[in-house]
Amino acid sequence: MKKIKLLVLCLFAFCMLRAQDDTNTKVRELGVYSSSLTSGYGITCKFGTPDLLWVVRGSFTGSIPFNKDSVTYQQFGMPQTIYINSSTNLLLGLTFGFEKYHTIKEKLFAYYGAVLSYSYQYIQNKDLLFYKNSTITNTPGIGIRFGLKYAISKHFNVAVDITPTFTYSNTKYSYNENPTLPAQSYSYSYNISSLNFSLFNTAVFTLTYRF
Repeated sequence: MKKIKLLVLCLFAFCMLRAQDDTNTKVRELGVYSSSLTSGYGITCKFGTPDLLWVVRGSFTGSIPFNKDSVTYQQFGMPQTIYINSSTNLLLGLTFGFEKYHTIKEKLFAYYGAVLSYSYQYIQNKDLLFYKNSTITNTPGIGIRFGLKYAISKHFNVAVDITPTFTYSNTKYSYNENPTLPAQSYSYSYNISSLNFSLFNTAVFTLTYRF
């Protein structure tokens, strides 16, 4: 968990330092992006020239909710409650690539580019008394990006793009039953790998500030 947060912070710091220190940089943009407009936001930064921008995107989402299932018992005459079932879902996404821009008309631009991507997902479900299972998925990929950008003003831009992508996914499943009773517990794990191609993936909306 700490390593994932550190990786995101290091990537963001590199992007900002690169944009500030490169004397050849003529354009710098910082903003947010989302594929749903209501959730799953990420940070993006761009640097380069008006015609060619290097682009970094990063997102991190996670949830550690407790379910309603619980047991209640008496201790020293006071009721005590233990929550039995819990689940964790963490997702990290990173992309790095470039975008080449062409003017359609004033304030409206089309762009295309190439992207390297990587995502990491960790899912765990456990019952404190009977079982624990987890899933770890690593997915690197490469894609081609197509999009449209509109300049709202001198500083603000909105864009929408899609990125058909080839990905290689490797998932490790682990299961442990009776984790609190070592003498009666047993466990197993296995890996599944797959090569995938997504042609019509979800459109991504971006709002950036140019400085």
